[in-house]
Formats: sequence, structure tokens, C-alpha cells
Amino acid sequence: MGEVVLQVPRFLSSLFKGEREIKLDASNVRNMVMTLSDRYGEDVKEKLLDGEGRLKAVLNVYVNGKNVRFTGGLDTSLNPGDKVTILPAVAGG
Repeated sequence: MGEVVLQVPRFLSSLFKGEREIKLDASNVRNMVMTLSDRYGEDVKEKLLDGEGRLKAVLNVYVNGKNVRFTGGLDTSLNPGDKVTILPAVAGG
């Protein structure tokens, strides 16, 4: 494991005590979510994961600009120095 940086959008910052950039050690996205939940409370899991334990469809998580839905989902590996971003999914027509 190594330190990664999570960039938090304004609409989620209240979950993280107003922090917009969080440094933490995590080996994959699932481990990152669990670490955040341990640090900031169960609301983190409830906001990020659905009832089946998968990323909620209304959110996209990017590691170094790549959407984790296409790189392994919650099992996407994280390496020291990676930048993780959570953004709302955009839909429309």
C-alpha cells in the first residue's frame, strides 16, 4: 500500500468534514472506501455504495483519469501517488 490522494467534490465534502483533498493509504478502491468509512463514519459507505456493496450508479470514481467501472470497479488497484476523483454521473439527452 501507499499514499493516494482523493479529490472530493464540493457536494460530498460534508461527508469528509469539509475536506476537499484527502491523503490515505489504500491498496485498491474498496480498501479506500473502507478506510474512509473508518475515518469519517458509516455515512461514507452509504453514500458511495449501493445495497449490494457496489459503487452507486449515480457516482463515477476515476483513478488517474480512468473510470474504475472499466478497470476493475472496487478491485481497481491503487499505487502510491495515484489521484482518485469522485464525480456525479452525468446523464441526459
